[in-house]
Amino acid sequence: EYALPDVPTPNLRPSLAGFQQSFSQLFVVLPDEPVGVGGSWSSTSHFELSGIPIEQRATYTLQSKKGNTLTLAVEFEQAATGPAEAPAGVALEDTQFGGRGSGTLTVTLDSPFPVDAKAESRSRVLSSVSMGGSAQPVEMDLLSSLAITAPSG
Repeated sequence: EYALPDVPTPNLRPSLAGFQQSFSQLFVVLPDEPVGVGGSWSSTSHFELSGIPIEQRATYTLQSKKGNTLTLAVEFEQAATGPAEAPAGVALEDTQFGGRGSGTLTVTLDSPFPVDAKAESRSRVLSSVSMGGSAQPVEMDLLSSLAITAPSG
């Protein structure tokens, strides 16, 4: 958990909340029990993605440990856990969401946020959108790539 800073412009707060949501998905959940190189563990997290409540199941595999630094492979699946929120005047029906991805993360034991990360995911959203009584089917296939590198020094 982490809090958003006070911002001088209230209109900036929703954008920061979006960044907060995206970054919270990157935190690594370390296992309770020791794991050696080649070992793996799983975690489940919940968040909201564009108004859709999502459950993410991730499996991490420890690829290497050098001092305080861990390199992990990660594979994850995402699924909607409830109805999507829609803007006023818009009705969403039968919304379905599913996604999966994989990548590598480098973390240090003093912070669960990656100092280096590369991941790719594919997801699909199906829904029926009604505006003014007219329903239209909506289908989106999304490919996302992520790369994070902490500044040196």
